[in-house]
Order: sequence, then C-alpha cells, then structure tokens
Amino acid sequence: HSVVATWVLPVYLVIALTALWYSFEWYKDGAKWLLARPPATAAPMQKKPPRGAAPEVAAVGFDRAWSTFLHEQGSRFATAQLTLQAGAVVRVRSWAPDSTLESVRDEFRIDAASGRLITSDIYADKTFGERMLAAVLDIHRGAVLGWPGRLAFMIAAALMPLFVVTGVLLYLSRRRLRRMAQLPHGRLAPGE
Repeated sequence: HSVVATWVLPVYLVIALTALWYSFEWYKDGAKWLLARPPATAAPMQKKPPRGAAPEVAAVGFDRAWSTFLHEQGSRFATAQLTLQAGAVVRVRSWAPDSTLESVRDEFRIDAASGRLITSDIYADKTFGERMLAAVLDIHRGAVLGWPGRLAFMIAAALMPLFVVTGVLLYLSRRRLRRMAQLPHGRLAPGE
C-alpha cells in the first residue's frame, strides 16, 4: 500500500491540483494572476437596444469569416474548427500540422457579418505561464508527457480502488491488533 502509493503520489498531486482548476473559480483566478500577463483593458460595451425594438439581424456569412481567417493564418494550420457564437461572432480554432496536443492552438474571433477580426490569440505569442494555463487539461490527463504519460496517469487512476481496499484492510487489522493488546490480563496474587 505505502510503497506503491509513494510511486504514484506525484501523479495524484498533478491530477488533484489540475482538477481544482475546473472546480473552484478562486483557484482559477489565482492561477491566472500568478501565471498570466495582466489582461488588456476591455473593449467598451455596446449599448442595448430599447425595449420593444426589433433586434437588428445581420447576415451571417461563414465565407467572410473564413477568408479573414485565411488572411490572418495563411497555410500554418492543419485543422480548423469554426463555431458560431452569440452575436454573429465566429470563433475559429486552428491547430498546426505538428501539433500533438489539443491546447496548442490559435484562436480567432471574427465578426461574421463584416468579416472584421475581433480578437486573435496566437499560441506562439503566449508566455510560458499562459501556455501552462492553456494546457491544464492536457497536464491533467498526462498528455504533455506523450503516450507514456497517458499510460502512467491511466494506471494511477486504475490503482485508486486498490488503495481504498488496502487502506480499509490495514485500518481494520490495526484495530484488531490494538483490541488484542488491550485484553485484560489476570493478576497474580503475591507469592504465586
């Protein structure tokens, strides 16, 4: 129990610390404060239309967004994923041909109606801390270490029930031994 646990403890620590990223906002905010550059000033918010006014519907054109993406990215991608978001914004994620991790990607937000580039997030421009933040899921799964890392993390996860069973058995055996040590012994009378 304790020998095997010593070997897999680093893996469990990595899994636990990266799982906190998805569970607690304060942990995520702290990690971003520690590892990322301060965020740029936010763009001014757009005014809401008055109540009862019909919302303006812009024509959504994926071809405008795609041509803007091709202009920005060129042929430096092997796979691209286009997602239409609220407000006629197209999010385009692209992965390089040599990318083996899901987190190693560029991301663009493009106005679908006008084809104007709203934001771009280029992986090569990120700092080391920002790359770590982008790769939290890959670190959590052990994918940053390649297939040996994935295998080690999978084996460690599969061993978790073993630790529960052996831990309970060790606890019960210690209780039994403690009870046996506390059994009352008969007292001898002087001279016997």
